[in-house]
Amino acid sequence: CLFRLCTTCPRAYFRPRQLSTMFRIDGSILEGGGQILRNAFACCGILGRELTIDNIRGKRSPPGLRAQHTQGIVLVNAMCNGVLEGAAVGSTSVHFVPSALRSGEFRADTGTAGSVALLTQVSLPCLLFAPAQANLRLQGGTNADMAPQVDYIQHVLLPTLTQMGVAATLGIERRGYFPRGQGVVTLTATPLTAPLRPITLMEPGTVTSVEGVAVASKLKKSIAERAIRAAKEELRRTMKGVPVNVEVIIDDSAADPGMGVVLFARTSTGCLLGGDGLGKRGKPAEEVGADAARALSEAVSAGVCVDDYMQDQLIIFMALAAGRSSYLSRPLTLHTQTAIHIVTMITGASFSTEQRGANVVVTCDGIGYFPKPA
Repeated sequence: CLFRLCTTCPRAYFRPRQLSTMFRIDGSILEGGGQILRNAFACCGILGRELTIDNIRGKRSPPGLRAQHTQGIVLVNAMCNGVLEGAAVGSTSVHFVPSALRSGEFRADTGTAGSVALLTQVSLPCLLFAPAQANLRLQGGTNADMAPQVDYIQHVLLPTLTQMGVAATLGIERRGYFPRGQGVVTLTATPLTAPLRPITLMEPGTVTSVEGVAVASKLKKSIAERAIRAAKEELRRTMKGVPVNVEVIIDDSAADPGMGVVLFARTSTGCLLGGDGLGKRGKPAEEVGADAARALSEAVSAGVCVDDYMQDQLIIFMALAAGRSSYLSRPLTLHTQTAIHIVTMITGASFSTEQRGANVVVTCDGIGYFPKPA
């Protein structure tokens, strides 16, 4: 095992025994899916470390790369001017030799409804360390199942990352839904001029407002309005007296009809927590809105500072930051455990977890990475 894991309650430590310039990872460990690829490629692309991943998505059926995973690693390889072998749909092994990160215009198209939000997860860390501004154009599913919706990235993740010195903008040009996708987003980020700052999210505070978006593509406006009414009814039960403002977005540019609701709560201590609901054929609009409200209410009522999407998205940024970061979350998802495992292995950052009642404190001593001048 590459790690020393102390399980003495209530704290666990994740520390690498030694760092390498070349890594070989079993893609079936822990979450056994795309999370391994995204974190490993982003870390190795930034740090310039050679990478081989075998048994890719070994816990998925079917195993191997799908279109969105293939496009994500091809995108990082292009941004790093690297050499990549095995990047084809169905492949269970890839080999990646990065060179230096570069600026420019880069594109990725899943060709499916595969999540563009997950393309941002693998590419955004690399954008931050490019020598000059790079611009990404990403195509696929903007509101997809089993992933954050792009509105979550836009309204929750990116604003939270500003606390670490990240200045990034995500634009939504066209929505994309199952089955064809064809949504388009743009992602730009100002390159860092110093290491990322550590982040501390330990005081939940009280909710001061709830905001959100309800998107209906090629559907009647009344469908989005029904979803909002259901969401507000749910929130009145769980967050009495909190003002709720949800924007209706009507869109006719998508290839397929679809809808999504993303809600986010602002707290008195500056935390942002999100919850979402996704439309499907035969699913009532009221259920979509209620799903989003319940997800948000559960995060708020848990008394935490990050929601379940945020807890794994922050890991790579905490590892690269200069200093000690920490956040209070619900019990770690398998995605988060996997992110910690992979990021610790490659970066050498130290993570610890400590039980805090029903919740968990995640602490990281980051490596303070910043590229040396050429």
